Amino acid sequence: MSDTIPKHVAKAAEHAEPGPHKYKRGRFIPVGRRDLEALLARHVEPDALCTMQFREICKLLEAVVHREYHMIAARLKDNYATLDPDTDVHSLHRGDLAEINRRSDAIFTDAKLLLEKANFRALPRGEVDAAVSAVSPWGLNLRVDLGVFERLEIWSRGEKIDHRVRRSWKSWFRLQHIRVPLYQRLMIVFRPRETKLDTRGYIANRIYLKLFKNIPEGDVDMVLPGTNVQMTMVDQGKIWFPAVTGIVITIWKIIKGALLVAAVGFYGLFAYLTLFIGTIGYGWRSFFGYKRTKEKYQLSLTQNLYYQKLDGDWGALLRLCDEAEDQEYREALTAWFLLWRQAPHDGWMMEDLDRSAERLLQAELMRDVDFDVSDAVDKLIRWQLLDVQSDGRLTARHPEQIIESLREMLNDTALS
Repeated sequence: MSDTIPKHVAKAAEHAEPGPHKYKRGRFIPVGRRDLEALLARHVEPDALCTMQFREICKLLEAVVHREYHMIAARLKDNYATLDPDTDVHSLHRGDLAEINRRSDAIFTDAKLLLEKANFRALPRGEVDAAVSAVSPWGLNLRVDLGVFERLEIWSRGEKIDHRVRRSWKSWFRLQHIRVPLYQRLMIVFRPRETKLDTRGYIANRIYLKLFKNIPEGDVDMVLPGTNVQMTMVDQGKIWFPAVTGIVITIWKIIKGALLVAAVGFYGLFAYLTLFIGTIGYGWRSFFGYKRTKEKYQLSLTQNLYYQKLDGDWGALLRLCDEAEDQEYREALTAWFLLWRQAPHDGWMMEDLDRSAERLLQAELMRDVDFDVSDAVDKLIRWQLLDVQSDGRLTARHPEQIIESLREMLNDTALS
């Protein structure tokens, strides 16, 4: 395989603008809950009643969102108890394959829901295949067998262009600056195929989740299990060229030694044996040189994953629940606030709300965000924070109505 930049990576790098980072447009809203509340509060008139109502709605809305995701987390915990590879609790369903398959499907379904709500996107199979088959100049040369997976899903969020440096013989080993497209977050969810990965520490009929940060688009294969490190042609040449030339020279000397034995007797035999032992030692040295080079590559892979892994398995699911909850709250609060404070009396069409939200986030965060307006509006309708007029216009309900409605929802939950 040639040491070339993957086509889809090179294309993204070519169109990147100068600067330390160039972010691609995505739906992720990169601001914390409290920072978003403070950001929006700056757009509230200095009126004590409005400020108090805004803070109360923030508190109640946060509680309603948390209630929904607490229920999802409880369902995940129940289903994952049988499929968690790290659990130390015995499950009564471990040997029931039908129940394992049912729970496996439920885990993948809930994980997909959370990933979508956390504004991850599923990587298409073509994009995965391109990354797996490519050799990036800043990563490792790996070989991946996708047949080891019973089921595999890869999700990404937050794409940006980073800068890295390298030396290459093509540039006479001068430092080169390369623009590298990265996934800020990369999640892999997989179920191993039986007997395929068990020798590597993975167990069939379990579900594994791995969350990574800042993974180059051309190095997705680096985070997949079942990879084998492949040495470059240069490293292979360093090992095999001396070995082959040494063997050829040794064979020639053995032939000469055999003639010498015939000519001078005992002393010739001693020299011949010394030469033969030296040949074995040279081959042994070449073999261990090969092993050391393989270990160097494996160590490089391990070190990369050590610093880029964020979480795994049940911890990754909990983190995903938390991030999905945060995104739901940010989207709903932003959409409701704009309808409350900036929309005209007769409201906005959905397209108007979308443009207004994206302009606000662009101005405040200096980031081009693709606001998921349809999802935000669905949430506001479900939680009774807005009304939809006959012509499709959206109008925010009065804060006092919203506070009463949210309190009723929370009280009903507490009583049920």
